[in-house]
Amino acid sequence: MADSEKLPLLMTTHGRLSHRQSFYSLVDGRWKTTQLAILDCKRILGSSHGWLVLVDYVSGESCLWNPVSMREISLPYLDDSLFYDRCVLTGPPTEPDCHIIFCSDDTAKRTVFRVKDGSIVGLPPGEAGGGVELMALASFQGEMYGVVDPVNGGGYEFVTVHVVNGGVEFRPLLDELGRTLKVPMARIKCVTWHENRLIEAPDGGGFLLVMKLFRGYPLDDGVEFKVFRVEVGATRVGCVELDSVDEWTIFLNYWGDGFCRISERRVCRPNSIYFTNEKGRAVKVYDLGEKSTTTFLPFRGAGRYMSVSCWVDLPNIPEPEPEPDHEPEPEPDHELELES
Repeated sequence: MADSEKLPLLMTTHGRLSHRQSFYSLVDGRWKTTQLAILDCKRILGSSHGWLVLVDYVSGESCLWNPVSMREISLPYLDDSLFYDRCVLTGPPTEPDCHIIFCSDDTAKRTVFRVKDGSIVGLPPGEAGGGVELMALASFQGEMYGVVDPVNGGGYEFVTVHVVNGGVEFRPLLDELGRTLKVPMARIKCVTWHENRLIEAPDGGGFLLVMKLFRGYPLDDGVEFKVFRVEVGATRVGCVELDSVDEWTIFLNYWGDGFCRISERRVCRPNSIYFTNEKGRAVKVYDLGEKSTTTFLPFRGAGRYMSVSCWVDLPNIPEPEPEPDHEPEPEPDHELELES
């Protein structure tokens, strides 16, 4: 099975100083706890080509790390690192012209690093698109695609994204009639907030645009999702809303990106979205057919609040410094409320 077809691993960071990482495999239903110093105080803002993009949310220190080879590639410090919630590599980091683009779906702030020499590629003054919010970003078959919110308020538009002349350039993605491809938004109403992810489809035919919608407070109780199929092939360019993703399962992160895989019925539910929140050990599972949310809690050794979970696209669980293969006593939450 190719790595792109394997189910991602669930990583839960926990401990008094967040110095432990517990990896859970859906396939064999087992977890393993390690202590990887490189992950201390780090957010994983991207996971692709076998590499993790790590950012220290306090200092702004950033790097690329390969858990298989244990190789680390240093990157420049990321100013205002708290503003960024995701990033995308333009290709494998070993390629000479690989860039990494950091962005956020609620600001127009972007930073680009060239991986080869660790240089910063800034946004030149007056750059076209410099004030446009990049709502979602993904790499597909050597091209970069994004969803932007134009300053004219004409609705979300799809673009191709290019690193040229020291900055980022957006070019409209056109459909067969030569019109700018837009996200059909007519059915999205009464939304207080939403987050967007572009995820490559398992069949290689394009993307899924996954919108996480918040319709009330508390946020967990008002969450639902919409999924759009985005085709960018040579013979068709289009975007349609899906009522079902059938035999696919989507894995979505609060920080970073997401993945879509062919469902393995004995270990994960088809037509569902497994998503993590900003904090906490639990994973929420949203059934697209029933439009209902349940809680998935494979690892109870972490504290309810002093922990963070995310999906990582790794072939195997990292091996250094394994702890005894038994479930530790739960860490204190200083909270008596039960898991919801």
